[in-house]
Amino acid sequence: GIVIDTASKQEGTTHFVILLSAYILTLSKWKKSEDIVLGTVLNDRLHNEWRDVVGPMIKMLPFRIVVDPKETISAFMRRVNSMLNAVYKHKDYPLTNLTQRLYPTHNAGQNPLFDTVFVYQNQMTPSASPGFGASIQYKNHYKNHVIQADIQYYEKSSANFSLFVNIYKQENNRYSYTVNCNPNVIDQDDIRYFAYQFHAMLRIMCISRDSTVDKLLLGS
Repeated sequence: GIVIDTASKQEGTTHFVILLSAYILTLSKWKKSEDIVLGTVLNDRLHNEWRDVVGPMIKMLPFRIVVDPKETISAFMRRVNSMLNAVYKHKDYPLTNLTQRLYPTHNAGQNPLFDTVFVYQNQMTPSASPGFGASIQYKNHYKNHVIQADIQYYEKSSANFSLFVNIYKQENNRYSYTVNCNPNVIDQDDIRYFAYQFHAMLRIMCISRDSTVDKLLLGS
């Protein structure tokens, strides 16, 4: 937690941007692709007329970025932050309109824009299972000097997304996260690999920000 906080202050960015950057690079390494598209969630309670409305007010936003292997980690995080700000400017454009415009004949049960979602929540992990009604399959504990987290894997074959990650801020800048998967696409071995790579990526990013991205994408 201290290392993430230090990196955040030195880079002048948020924990969310650092975690999202690590997630993007993990996906890039995992899928061997530099073109990454994902969904993220914006708290839409910013409109004055909705602040007193009961219930969650969130909006799903698509986010696309092309990873530049020769870019430094520090520059990559700054670009992620800049692109997030650009995406937020279009938050009021209905996602359904964009989907219909680009994919007029898509399957209603799937999102054709992205199949992975990353959500950062500045709150403790909820005690209830967040797996969209799915049952927990296993729980592993991972720890290093950057992040200490419990990863929980949930399966639901009818999930709209292949991979849905909720990350929660805990006390002392520690984090825990849950992973919801479509087992027809991602199995438990994949998630174990993802968790190992995500933690390793986050650790290296925080302590070696002058290194280039390609050094993180190499290796096992």
